[in-house]
Amino acid sequence: MYEALYKEYGSRMRGIAYRMLGSVSDAEDAVQDVFERLAAAEPVEMQHPKAYLAKLTTNRCLNILKSARRRREHYVGPWLPEPIVEAAVPGPEEQLASRDDVSYAWLVMLERLTPAERAVYVMRESFGYEYGELAEMLDKTEVGCRKLYSRAAAKLKDVPRAAERPDPGHASAWMLAFLKAARDGDFSEVTARLAKEAMLVSDGGGKVRTAVRPIYGGDRVAAFFQGLFRKGSLSGEWSPVLVNGQPGLLHRRPSNKKTMTVALDDSNRIVAVYWIQNPDKLIRIRA
Repeated sequence: MYEALYKEYGSRMRGIAYRMLGSVSDAEDAVQDVFERLAAAEPVEMQHPKAYLAKLTTNRCLNILKSARRRREHYVGPWLPEPIVEAAVPGPEEQLASRDDVSYAWLVMLERLTPAERAVYVMRESFGYEYGELAEMLDKTEVGCRKLYSRAAAKLKDVPRAAERPDPGHASAWMLAFLKAARDGDFSEVTARLAKEAMLVSDGGGKVRTAVRPIYGGDRVAAFFQGLFRKGSLSGEWSPVLVNGQPGLLHRRPSNKKTMTVALDDSNRIVAVYWIQNPDKLIRIRA
C-alpha cells in the first residue's frame, strides 16, 4: 500500500519538503520519516491521500525547522540553502525544483520567515492551497492562516525579482563577464553589472575558508573577487550550470568545488551573489 503511495506522491512530498527546508538531504529524510511512521502505525483510511500526505509532510518539516534553527545558531558564517546544480541541459531533478517558482534567491528569502509563516506561504504560493485547506492542514484557524500569509508577504515584499526567472540574455551576460574576469583579472564589466547596494553571501560552513559575514556594496563585492583572483583562488575549471533551474557557474579545483548564482533586479543589475562552498551542500551536483 505505502509503496504505491510513495510512487504516486513521493515526488510531490519531496517538492514540499525541499521548499520548506532548503535542503535536499533533509527533504528526503522528512519524506522517508513520514512513510516509516505510517508503516509503524495502525493503518488509516485515507479518503484524500494527496492532502493527507501533504499535511504529514508539512508538519514533519515544521518539527525539523524548529530544531534546525537551534543548530544554525552555531553554524559558522551565513547559512545558505542546498542548491540543485545540474548541467546546462536539465536533468531529472525537476521533481524537487519546479523551475518557475523555486529559484535559489526565492529559497534564500524564505529564511526570513518563521516556520509557520514559511509553511503557509510555501503551500499557498507553490501549491495553491486555500486558507481553509491550510487551516485544516496546520491545525490553525483560517483567520490565523491569513495573518501568517500576510506577515510573510510583508517580510518578503522588498526582495527584488526573487522568484522570477531572469531574462536569458542578461543571465548569460553576467556569466560571460565573470568568466572573462576570472580568466584575465579585469573585473570592470562585472563591477558595471553590480547594483550599488549589491551583496555577496558566502557559505563555507566552517569547512572552507571564505567570508564569514555578508559583503555589502557593489564595489566591495567586486573587490572581494579581485582579491580572490590575486590569490589564485579563481583558477581552475569553470562551467556554466543550472542552479535551481537558473543560470549559474560551477568552479572545480582538485581540492574542492564551488557554485555561484545571482539575483537580478528589474534593471537586470546583480543585487545578490550567492557563493556556495560548503562541501556537504555540493555532494549531489549533477553537472
